[in-house]
Amino acid sequence: MKKIFTLLFFALGGIISIGYTQNSFLFYGARENIFSCQADPTYQPDIRLMFGMPVISGLQLGVSSSIKPTDLIVDNGTGKVIDINNFLGSIGNFNQIGLDNRINLLFVGFQPHKNAYLTFGIDHRANAYGNFSREFLNYLGNGNAAYINQQVNFTEERLYLNQNYSYHIGYNVRISDFVFGTRLRAIKGINHFELTRWKASLFTDENSVPAYATTASLDFEAVAGGGAAILLDSARAEDFNFRDAISSGAGYGFDLGIAYNFNENWRFSLSGQNIAAWITWPERYGQRIQLAGDGEIEFTGFEASLADDESDFETELENFEQELEETFELEKNFEEVRTQLPSMYLATATYSSVSKKHAATLLYALRQPNIQSIHHLSLVYHFSPAKWLQLDGSFSHSSVFGQDFGLGTTLRGGPIQFNLGVDGLLGLTNGDNLKKGSVRVGLAFIFGKSEWEENTKDKKDNPIPNKYY
Repeated sequence: MKKIFTLLFFALGGIISIGYTQNSFLFYGARENIFSCQADPTYQPDIRLMFGMPVISGLQLGVSSSIKPTDLIVDNGTGKVIDINNFLGSIGNFNQIGLDNRINLLFVGFQPHKNAYLTFGIDHRANAYGNFSREFLNYLGNGNAAYINQQVNFTEERLYLNQNYSYHIGYNVRISDFVFGTRLRAIKGINHFELTRWKASLFTDENSVPAYATTASLDFEAVAGGGAAILLDSARAEDFNFRDAISSGAGYGFDLGIAYNFNENWRFSLSGQNIAAWITWPERYGQRIQLAGDGEIEFTGFEASLADDESDFETELENFEQELEETFELEKNFEEVRTQLPSMYLATATYSSVSKKHAATLLYALRQPNIQSIHHLSLVYHFSPAKWLQLDGSFSHSSVFGQDFGLGTTLRGGPIQFNLGVDGLLGLTNGDNLKKGSVRVGLAFIFGKSEWEENTKDKKDNPIPNKYY
């Protein structure tokens, strides 16, 4: 039980400083760029062969948080301490934290024939999301005394952690002015923890004996998979090894999209990623945890200091664990469980100048990360003053984190292409109170103009009808 609460406070305290990722679309629509292929299954770059440098073909690290880390950890003059009161005074009604980062371990794309593009890739993904209401965080900080003679209900809290490898094969084809694309994903699960059901109702009676005891009704269910499931069980954790971490779960998902090339300037697309994606964890690596019942608990709130070894989260979690286990019935069963993966849906409208020096994309993304739907709108612009240089910029608005902008560059020397971009600049320049930001870097090799690009240029330069076209 203590390890479950440790996961909860890891999400709240450990990743509070890096937070929920605002995935960057800064390079979407960029000239001959791997990211566009990865984001949109219908995207056809104007080159015949694209090969991403293993491991570093695309590294994206995003950081953001609706909670400021300096609201929780402050300097009192003698050292850094956790200041619960300062933290509780700054939080809003709805608090979201998380982590969603991606490493492209391998990417290969090529043109098998003049109207199609085929891709292969391996990605490593780590996701962590958490939602916490103001009332719940206030209860953890202040305990029963903050809610005397009040009925308090907690139903909004969510926690989701997942780590996996994704292997994909993708194919898209041009038919007249349309492009149809799909990708099949084989997914290897590593770790998973998800709070699937949560309902708590508490009432603190000032006339109770002992004073301020709380009558609680709890209904809690969580599922765990892979290394996380084993580590939550003390007996099995002793036999945990590296093989368990890389062979624990398996599943599938797919991407699907359609694009319409209105003319040589305008392109429109609709696509979805990780549609109905899931991982099945067999009995050895799947665990279901349930806690339910009614009873009375005494809880005075957490008070922890980074400078005091005798007052740390571990000690206080042990006390809280004992309180709950003495009152409620806890069930932990190893069984086969199936879990869903986050999905994303994309709609884009792209304008490219005939000279290819300018390109702009209006992009809408809907993310469904098993916690809350997140709406994202971006205007992305690319300027290519020379063949070897491209300048990238974006302005975005998120339903969770508001407005921000990003800047980047794409450099090419012969077949080598390098891109570096920073998104969420407003968050990154906010000092210690980091709220959001994203950095992406990638290195790839690109070879040859695509056959349809060569044919289009030849037709324009030589308008006489040609039987080969």
